[in-house]
Amino acid sequence: MNEAGLSEAILIGAKLNSVVFTRPCLKNADLQLADLELIEGSSINLSWADLNLAWLIGASLNNANLSNASIYQANWERINLNSANLTGVNLAETDLTQASLNRASLQNANLQKSQFRGANLEKCHRPIAKLFMWYDREF
Repeated sequence: MNEAGLSEAILIGAKLNSVVFTRPCLKNADLQLADLELIEGSSINLSWADLNLAWLIGASLNNANLSNASIYQANWERINLNSANLTGVNLAETDLTQASLNRASLQNANLQKSQFRGANLEKCHRPIAKLFMWYDREF
């Protein structure tokens, strides 16, 4: 999907496995229950998107903008979010086991009951790193 303009699209329960997005805009999109496993979406704009209960296992979202997105109870194991903007994101109860969040911005993110076992949080925004330690002692 080369430079797809899907702002405010309703894609509830969509199966988009292994799709390659090149600079798409999914701002305000409703992707609840969507299967986005193994997608490639470098520089994707998902700000304000609804990704509640979405599957993004093994997805690559380097430099993605997910600011203020809702990602409640999603499965994001092994996701690559290096240098992603996750400012103000609701990641409550999200599985981020073995996720790569190197240099990601997580300011004001809701991380209650999220799982980060084996996650790469190198050079992640420091004030939030303390919150990770509190929730997941094995981090």
